[in-house]
Amino acid sequence: MEPLSSDRGKARKRFLILLLVVISAVFVAMIQQFLMTILLAAIFSGMALPLYRRLLRLFRDRKALSSTTTLVIVFLGVVMPVTLFLGIVVSEAVEVSQAVRPEVEKLIQEPTALDQWLDRVPFMDTLKPYKDQIITGLGEATQRIGRFLIDNLAAATAGTAMFLCPAERRKKVMT
Repeated sequence: MEPLSSDRGKARKRFLILLLVVISAVFVAMIQQFLMTILLAAIFSGMALPLYRRLLRLFRDRKALSSTTTLVIVFLGVVMPVTLFLGIVVSEAVEVSQAVRPEVEKLIQEPTALDQWLDRVPFMDTLKPYKDQIITGLGEATQRIGRFLIDNLAAATAGTAMFLCPAERRKKVMT
């Protein structure tokens, strides 16, 4: 009789494990869109926990005041500087593109200007036979770099929208 009951116990355990795996898979499928948001929230919460604990001691176990102060400090100490830094990067990129634009337009309007500019390069004599290949390669490299930057900027923007927008608004933003 004992072997029969131990077989039932093993079968129950196997069924329970199978049920656990199926329920976990369904749960992950349901929250798949929010997994990155949840992961980032957990990471940022863990990073802010020591500050929160210090403030909790400082404010004598006032949880709401400690939480609010932690959020304000993190916002002013992390979010604002990152936003300002990205603004500076964008403004510098605009300035560089405006500074380079006249030179590029000049090179487009006067094809010989490129030759004059390349003649100033010390080792250009050895590269002259490969000029067409070099220009083609540089054009392709520039196109790939531009595509890479635009794709990553679009992905970062979409990721930010997904992180900041609730699910209802996210559907409207993405369509």
